[in-house]
Amino acid sequence: MQIGALGTCMKNRLQLSEEVKNAIENLQKGEYLYFESHNIMLSLFHDSKLVCLLSNVDKVKQTRVIRRKRKAK
Repeated sequence: MQIGALGTCMKNRLQLSEEVKNAIENLQKGEYLYFESHNIMLSLFHDSKLVCLLSNVDKVKQTRVIRRKRKAK
């Protein structure tokens, strides 16, 4: 039917291998990871907390990253 879906998920709801779990635990603020399997992409970004996105729409590809700058106090 080729219906696309994109959404966030909770880290504890994912059934991941130990290797992937360790990679997620070592993710520092501002870093990201992505994994692809069976036409489903898992994208992880660590901002103030971890953000997990699942998608069957996009494929893994290189993109330009824009860094946010904090305001001076």
